[in-house]
Amino acid sequence: MTVQELLRRVDPAVSMGGVANRSPTAREGPSFAHLVERYRQQDTGVRFSAHALERLTERAIELSPTDLEMLRGAIDQLARKGARDSLVLHPRAAFVVNVPNRTVVTAVDAETMRERVFTQIDSALILR
Repeated sequence: MTVQELLRRVDPAVSMGGVANRSPTAREGPSFAHLVERYRQQDTGVRFSAHALERLTERAIELSPTDLEMLRGAIDQLARKGARDSLVLHPRAAFVVNVPNRTVVTAVDAETMRERVFTQIDSALILR
């Protein structure tokens, strides 16, 4: 099964944008296909865009079942407050989430988080 087929299983609406043709990064971590398969198998109520899955891979961000549950809870809380596009700060990473679609749009590891500016968000939630 190709990465593109796996991505379609995760989210059929994901635009492929040449994901499978990009060169691998220098960072060690789980493979892109491994992340796609792992997050596809877990019914967490959280979806990951192709872009977010790429960022998780290249930045070697691994999410445990507890992390995914925390992210789901954060999205639930943001939805109750009427948030649309939110920054969720986790102790090891930051996630930009489209709340109505319950989709993680991008992910940044803690090391590079200090250097980032987050735009086009209407809210933020800090996880502990």
